[in-house]
Amino acid sequence: MTEEVNEKRGGEGSLEQVIPDIWPNGPKGNHLARWLVFKAAAWVTVTCCCVLYYVVPLTLIFMPLMIYLAPKAGLTVLAFCATSVLWPSSDWPAFRRIFQHLFGVLNVRTNFHDVSPRISRQSRYIYALHPHAIVPVHALTWCAFLDRMDRRLYGVGGMANAIYFVPIICNIFRWLSNISASYKTLKKAITKDKKNVLLLPDGIAGIYYSRPGVHTAVLKKRRGLFRLATETGASILPVYCFGASDMLDQAVFDCDSFVGRVSRKFKVSFTVYWGQFGLPIPFPVSLSYVFGEPVAPPKAAREGEEVDKKAIEDFYDRYVASLRNAFDKYKAAAGYPDAELQVV
Repeated sequence: MTEEVNEKRGGEGSLEQVIPDIWPNGPKGNHLARWLVFKAAAWVTVTCCCVLYYVVPLTLIFMPLMIYLAPKAGLTVLAFCATSVLWPSSDWPAFRRIFQHLFGVLNVRTNFHDVSPRISRQSRYIYALHPHAIVPVHALTWCAFLDRMDRRLYGVGGMANAIYFVPIICNIFRWLSNISASYKTLKKAITKDKKNVLLLPDGIAGIYYSRPGVHTAVLKKRRGLFRLATETGASILPVYCFGASDMLDQAVFDCDSFVGRVSRKFKVSFTVYWGQFGLPIPFPVSLSYVFGEPVAPPKAAREGEEVDKKAIEDFYDRYVASLRNAFDKYKAAAGYPDAELQVV
């Protein structure tokens, strides 16, 4: 019956709810405690993530003034920031499971089990997650999501080098197994460490395309992702997260504006964003992680050989087709029946 309905709707797909395993049903008879953990605490967590992207950079900018006006307090904050950055944080598997408490308030859904049979546990993959969004809360939730769906597929994430110098945020990203997004580091992770890699290919530019109701993938001028996959032999798994761009709104800064160019140059975004009540409290959204079909790379070039440009372009075209197919197939189930994906 379901197949007949889907056929009439043009092959629309369905999504399944992702149920946390850290506390799936709550303690018997204690619904208040379950609500506090999975609802109230979830909203606090999501809001704190968004607030951090304001508070931490502003603290660093005004640190000299703080030290001048209140030396004792300023030096205490400076010492805390320095300790946070220098603390040897590393992968913390239990930490990523904590984010499962966000599944309920964000109504996390997926088509993972539709694609899972075609994902080899012996091969290497690059998960390309779109869109970037203003504050990539969906990238944090992804860590708990993939850990919940199939821990064998978990790997490392790529982050901008600037994050290594941002207090608190650098610790969170390291605990979630993030490494430098430099080409050399990612290549080593795939080939020598035999790790899968998560990337947000839209990069800093993707932040400025993020608007509620707008669906974009910043790819037209980007080929590094496809060269990396070709040289390492890793297939690319396109993933689109419906709802990620709807969490926050921002001032209109064009990607090629002065602010946009400065952000791309220093690999750090500068923007003014808000959510509910004009504050950095995210709007209520549902996050739907939609997987496209895995896209295999062309034959890898030998060491020292230049990657064939035509093969890379064909690889790019196949990837975009897989991403579009997944987007169009599941957009109605995700709650966006009239949405159109823009590849810019």
